[in-house]
Amino acid sequence: MEKAKCNTFTILPNTKIFIQQGDPVFLGSPYEKIKSFLDKKFSYEPILYIQEKSQLVHEDREGNAIYFILSDKEVPSPEGYQIRITPKTIEIVASTHIGQYYGVATLIDLIMSKGLRLSERVTVDQPYFKHRGVMLDITRGRIPKLSYLKEVIDFLSHNKVNQLQMYMEHTFQFSFMSEASMGKDGLSPMEFMDLDAYCHQRHIELIPCIATFGHLYEVLKGDSFKHLCEYEDFNDEPYSWMNRQMHHTIDCMNPESLELVRQMVKEISPCFRSKYLNICGDETYDMGKGRNKDRLAKVGGARMYVDFLNQILDTVIEHDKIPMYWGDVILQYPEFIGEIRSDAIPLHWWYESEVKESDFKVFEETRLPYYTCPSTAGWNHFMNDYKRAYGNIGKMIDCGVKYNATGVLMTDWGDFGQINHLSTSLPLFKFGAKKAWNPSAKPDVTLFHESYVAMLEGIADERVVTWEHLMQWFYGRYHNNFSYGDITNYFQGLAKSLLIESFDRLEVLEERVSEIAPFYKGSMSDDLVEVFCDIQGMKWMLQFVLVIKEERKDAELATTIENWFMDYEKLWRKRYRESELYRIREVIIKLCSFLRTNV
Repeated sequence: MEKAKCNTFTILPNTKIFIQQGDPVFLGSPYEKIKSFLDKKFSYEPILYIQEKSQLVHEDREGNAIYFILSDKEVPSPEGYQIRITPKTIEIVASTHIGQYYGVATLIDLIMSKGLRLSERVTVDQPYFKHRGVMLDITRGRIPKLSYLKEVIDFLSHNKVNQLQMYMEHTFQFSFMSEASMGKDGLSPMEFMDLDAYCHQRHIELIPCIATFGHLYEVLKGDSFKHLCEYEDFNDEPYSWMNRQMHHTIDCMNPESLELVRQMVKEISPCFRSKYLNICGDETYDMGKGRNKDRLAKVGGARMYVDFLNQILDTVIEHDKIPMYWGDVILQYPEFIGEIRSDAIPLHWWYESEVKESDFKVFEETRLPYYTCPSTAGWNHFMNDYKRAYGNIGKMIDCGVKYNATGVLMTDWGDFGQINHLSTSLPLFKFGAKKAWNPSAKPDVTLFHESYVAMLEGIADERVVTWEHLMQWFYGRYHNNFSYGDITNYFQGLAKSLLIESFDRLEVLEERVSEIAPFYKGSMSDDLVEVFCDIQGMKWMLQFVLVIKEERKDAELATTIENWFMDYEKLWRKRYRESELYRIREVIIKLCSFLRTNV
């Protein structure tokens, strides 16, 4: 039997944990976090002790023990910590319990990487960005169950994320918006208050995020509020994911529009203890193109946008919240940024690999707080574009450092029914969280086996045909809608050999998933089942494009897709509410009908 080296500390079943008098021991406390980890991972049940005053002196401390120490002299940063490992003790030193909590997270990562025998070391750490957030899209089809949301919150908290937003258009169940909310499986005020408390226990600030200007398709399409839509002729059109993305901006000149926003802000604000509220205000594509053409011609888009935005921001301030807003529209009119309320925080989003530093300069020159907001590049795909996401997250955060951003918000979107699974974004959330904490960080696979992440990256490389490509074809063929462009030439330009070779590589990756699946348990096992389903989805899309190119029928492929979708439905229902799964089903039915009839 190998003996422990003299310069190592080994965590044993009887290792003691010492906290100071008055330290918290409830859920979310540093002590509870390490105790729960040791219990679940190793079936250890460490005993808690209260430190004697004499034990504040290192020489008087007991051996083989973990000590939690509060000291603002040694660690002035409120979220910083020190981990001191000696052959005798492990000391987790911080000025706050939040700092200790993050120190425990690092200690757990170290144990996961090195085992229970830890080499002597001193770790000194503190965050670069004070605000480190994640935004989840829960409005475009996929709404996680509370149980799964809490799993994700635990994951984010462990990775030192301290803010969470959940983007909503109609999925907050407002009392006055039942027409838009019915059948969407949105979250109630009570459910958000439950999540808010859960986040708070884990040192995450849950921030409300609600569309108030653009992206109000479900709200403005119904009879209750259609008179507030900038366009008058969209309301009677058949449902369309394409129009849901591109249209339905509120009429910013109608006083009733501001009153609707006031109702929204009034009702959502008390459900969150956060001092912030994100009113979005992005992609107001239709502004001044319908009812207000004359106004646009007279005063211009910048004046229309800034005036209504400020009215929305005023409403948020009236409810004792600090407003946030997406910064894309004001970047079209940078000379007007000084007219926006100075206490509102712009969120600068950009999702391409190449980043425009000039945009950062616009926000930096205001000398006011703003966030840099990269993306997981997962929307409209079965698998995130990992190369693009790594590049985007890295460069957006680097530019945030260079141009003095005050926070980072990593976004995860899901257009066209949100067919993508949230699980494949988690490694990218981890990378972004690590980089927001330490901008010199590189892609990190701790808590994700290297082979798992490498496999996801390999799958991402086979995104020859994506869900967005297929929806461009679908809406062009069946709705004569080419808002996202005509995909016909792209499909015709794809060589048959390229499609077949990509299919073959996906089959190899599919086998790889089957090989490693038995070695994973719990949530990671569920993640792998979703990855397996994603690969199958990517395979049938390649086959579907071959059918289009060869102008033939394929009933066998239709059967394959239908069986795949039944599996997809089961996976969806395990982690997500029913929400708008039926809309994906309607599209799948239409695609399969095409394969059998070619009409």
